[in-house]
Amino acid sequence: MYQLGVIVRVCLASLLLFSSALQAQQVASTAAATAPLPSPFLWRTLAVTTGGQRIQSAIIAGNITIFGIAANTGSTFSFSAYNNGETQLSIGTGAGESRTVSGGVPSGTGIGPGGVTYPVNSQNPMNISAWFFPALDIDSRLVAKEYAKTYVGRETKDGHTVNHIQMWEQANGATATAASGVKAVSLEDIYVDEMSHLPVVVAFSLHLAGGPSPTVPVEIHFSDYQTVQNCPVARNIQVDVLGVPFWSIQFSSVTLSFVRASATSASSQLQ
Repeated sequence: MYQLGVIVRVCLASLLLFSSALQAQQVASTAAATAPLPSPFLWRTLAVTTGGQRIQSAIIAGNITIFGIAANTGSTFSFSAYNNGETQLSIGTGAGESRTVSGGVPSGTGIGPGGVTYPVNSQNPMNISAWFFPALDIDSRLVAKEYAKTYVGRETKDGHTVNHIQMWEQANGATATAASGVKAVSLEDIYVDEMSHLPVVVAFSLHLAGGPSPTVPVEIHFSDYQTVQNCPVARNIQVDVLGVPFWSIQFSSVTLSFVRASATSASSQLQ
């Protein structure tokens, strides 16, 4: 009789544990099923930042402060980005970078001190290249089937209530290990203002070939939006690397070209 009582108690305890685990699984499944889809947030941001048009290119000029070099060096810069993934950055100090896409495969070339060129680490062109102008980045990844997207949640960034969305490249048909590696080097976090739908922060990581920090976190902060032909453009951009300011950028002019039956463009001097 005593043994029967023990067996009953053990069975009841097992049933309770199973019930708790099943309930937790159901709650998790329900939460996943009811989480907002990421694409509507990105479509709203794209519509707002492009004025409902498709941008073909953005040509930008302005001033840049490079922190930590010769007591914060100031210089001019120019940046061009196109909806085919091509970008080019030139800084008055002689540094710069260009990226192209050939057959869907991105590549890049950097320009260092003395005009010496070097290839951009092959992993880095996989992440955002048009971060000066995130509308082009969102546009290129929003409809591409090889990019996955997820809604992370509501957060606070730079004093704004934002919706946090992640995007990354999928290695379709690859092993789980390879797919995880591709996700790690292509992951982008986009934080858009809940009310205005404008980008507040874009974050990704640089991937170095070696050294003490092979993965370097980067955050791009956007502020002081002004309108250029019905398109809000952030005049001020701060780039943080490893959590500290690296670049401070102020746009002085922006020229936009749109995809239409006949291409049109407009230039605006920002104040």
